[in-house]
Amino acid sequence: MPMRFLSHFRSKSRMVADEKRARADPPVLPGRDFISRLPPAVLVNIFQFVCPHTVDRSYVVSEDAEIADGCMLCDLTDLANCCLVRRTWREVVQEVLYSSIRIETVHYCPREDELELQREKWARHKKAKGRPKYYDAEEDPPAARLRLLADSLRETPRLGRHVEFIKLPYMVRENSKADLARAVSACPNLKYVDLPAGFYNGDASCATLRQELFARCPAIRHMKYNPGSEHFFQYLGQRQWLMLESLELKEVKLDPTMLRSALANLHYLDELSVVDVTSFSDSIFNSVSHVPDFPPLRSLKLDRVDVTSAGLLTYVERPEVRHTLSKLSLARTGVSTEDLHRVVWTAAQLKTLAITQTVSHALPLTPIPPLTSITLTTLHFEITPTHEYAEHFGPKPSDSHYSYLATSLLANALPALRILYVRSPSFVELLTLAPPNPAFAQGSRGAPRGFDQPLEVYVKGLDETEWAFTSFAPGEEVLGGHGLPAEETGRAASLDWVRPGARESIASFVSRPGSMAFPGAGRPTSHFSLRGLGAGAEGARRSVVIGDGMGGFLAVPSEALVRSRSSDGLVSQGQTRPGSSTSMMGNGGGFSPPQRTQARASHGDMRKSGWLARHSGTGRVGDLWR
Repeated sequence: MPMRFLSHFRSKSRMVADEKRARADPPVLPGRDFISRLPPAVLVNIFQFVCPHTVDRSYVVSEDAEIADGCMLCDLTDLANCCLVRRTWREVVQEVLYSSIRIETVHYCPREDELELQREKWARHKKAKGRPKYYDAEEDPPAARLRLLADSLRETPRLGRHVEFIKLPYMVRENSKADLARAVSACPNLKYVDLPAGFYNGDASCATLRQELFARCPAIRHMKYNPGSEHFFQYLGQRQWLMLESLELKEVKLDPTMLRSALANLHYLDELSVVDVTSFSDSIFNSVSHVPDFPPLRSLKLDRVDVTSAGLLTYVERPEVRHTLSKLSLARTGVSTEDLHRVVWTAAQLKTLAITQTVSHALPLTPIPPLTSITLTTLHFEITPTHEYAEHFGPKPSDSHYSYLATSLLANALPALRILYVRSPSFVELLTLAPPNPAFAQGSRGAPRGFDQPLEVYVKGLDETEWAFTSFAPGEEVLGGHGLPAEETGRAASLDWVRPGARESIASFVSRPGSMAFPGAGRPTSHFSLRGLGAGAEGARRSVVIGDGMGGFLAVPSEALVRSRSSDGLVSQGQTRPGSSTSMMGNGGGFSPPQRTQARASHGDMRKSGWLARHSGTGRVGDLWR
């Protein structure tokens, strides 16, 4: 009897369970799994978006490397968790995770506050039982991460073969040299690692780390030698690190023959930086029978070395160098501005040029050919006067150098140039306020065309710390050289305002009659909100743009502007002045708007059907400057 009673309750509970299962959604049959069909190359691209800093392949230290915004440590955690999603993803995730390792000091997110509280709790209870043996409350967190990384790489050699880049904070690589040596000893394919400063100076404290790199890392791509490391430089002549791509020499005392012999063994060398090396002079480029030639490079940086334009031309004129050199940096060398055009023209593939000089004399009055290059896209032209002219408010010796550069730009000698850095606050005015051509030369084919190319100019004065940005976007010439509004030409004349408090510059405008920038165009006009304002713009005042005497422009109401004499003769108050912003077409240079005569009826109808028809007779044909 009791058994039958209990079975009655069991049957009811079974009925309730069956009813719940019946009310549940029916099972969905699995469809085709497209994710499992993704090839490894596609998965690598996806995982690189999860952890963006894993794509960093630059040979610069951790604090100078450009990375995306976000928390790098949290991105690493997310990427590591992808291994738990699918078993087939494990190999791909590990390859991305360990190819470029970056250890950060802190979390760049609110999680750092939570971890700091946990560290304080561990510090108060560091003697508690059950504390993990690998955790030390008094150990620096990034140093602990490096130690754990070294343990993982040595315990799993398969992971060490994936490591190519290791980037560390400054204090970690200076204070954890032993753990860093343990980590690099397990990375046979290592290409770059952030090393302590003593490694490049021959410090004895880095002997173990140096031996590990010599023995276990033959694929190093970047190395630097500072004063005190001359003894280790000779190992390059003994076929050590034959795959070097970037080499930096700073204040080292080397024999030119040994230097040439060592560089000849580096068949993959692309970038060379030489800073304050006394033995590096013009003779280093000479061809000698018993010494290998100076190798062709893609990037060459010379700083405070005794190299002149004659020696540099000897190197650049070689055919294998002429078509290889694409980046050249000259800082405080013997290459002068008047000889720079020969180097730029000879280097047929030069794309980036940087010249930094401190001058005490102006350029000579002898004719100098302009800087001419059809491949140069970026130019750092940083010429500054000597100290005695720094506080001088008059003309400086560097002014003639910038005038020479402006002349080259106005002559269209650098058609591919897009980015320019200068150290003259008034350089922009040399391009925008170019001197006018003679009246008889406006229609001549031999007259200068002027500056007519897009360009980004970064300007910084002698006492400024940040670059002021100015963008050039010149307009097109239509209808016989008369400038139309930006909406009609299709190439907007840009007005870029730099940061608040900095110097503003108008980078592009319709120049005055006869200027070198746009011969035959009207005077500077403002076309702000010229179209699409509707009936609400009836009360907007008309204005003209005039110079303020300091390189800028001011908007002055046209009704209050009375000019006694102009290029068109006498202009009375209330009369429409051709070429001003109240003129419909912005005509200037003594030309009045064409009349609707019978002889010009077809031409007038054509213009009336265009921009003129949309704005004539509305009372809003002037500058609507608010």
